This record gives sequence, C-alpha cells and structure tokens, in this order.
Amino acid sequence: MFDILNTILYKNKTLDTDSIEGNEEFQPFLMQRWCSMYSPEIANLLNQTSNRVWPILDSKEFWYKYLNSVVPPCRFKRITYIKKKKKEASAVKQRETLQKVASTLEISSREVSEYIEQFNLQLPDEKKSNDI
Repeated sequence: MFDILNTILYKNKTLDTDSIEGNEEFQPFLMQRWCSMYSPEIANLLNQTSNRVWPILDSKEFWYKYLNSVVPPCRFKRITYIKKKKKEASAVKQRETLQKVASTLEISSREVSEYIEQFNLQLPDEKKSNDI
C-alpha cells in the first residue's frame, strides 16, 4: 500500500496499472485518506474533485490513474497518522485521588466530583499530603 502511495504522492516511479486491479492492498478510500493527511491543500483538492467524479471511477485502475493525475508531485515528508490520545498519567492520578477521598468520606466518587465542581474545590496532591 505504501509503495503505491509513494508513487502517487512523490511521482518517483510509475506502476503497471494492470497489476493495480488485482492488488488487494490498493483501496481507493485508504489512498485518499493517506493523501489527505499529507497536507490540508491536498485534502481540499481531493474533496472537491473526487466528490464529482466518484460515480465514473468503477475500477481500481481508474482510481489509481485519477489520483496519480490529480495529486501534484510533492516533496518527501513523513506523514503522521492522527492517533487517539491516550489518557495522561495526571488524569489517572487525579482519578485515584478522587477515589481515595471518596472512600475516606464514605461517599461515592460521583458525589465528590459534584462537590468539586459546585464549590470549586481542589483535590490534595499526594506529595503535599505525605510531607505534612
């Protein structure tokens, strides 16, 4: 898939279009997605053109020729895939502190969260409470 993407974006070589049709790695949706992650300008270009021509592109060969002709030659750069953000360690620590406060006061953690929001309270830090 990435070899095909490189030929579309960077125009460093051409592929035999007969081999595209049987290639399971070539998926038009994924090619458009990866091309659109290269830059916002290419994303806009693909959105404007592919929305009009998608009914006539019924084979992978046509999609490859379309992408190869519409996407301008680009300079090589690493395409960063947008990933889901992981929970930060501070949020996990805050949740643990919230649960400790809730168990100490013998109320639910939901109630502690509501009290914090209502009265603009701050949870004590672990380091500060251990030092005292």
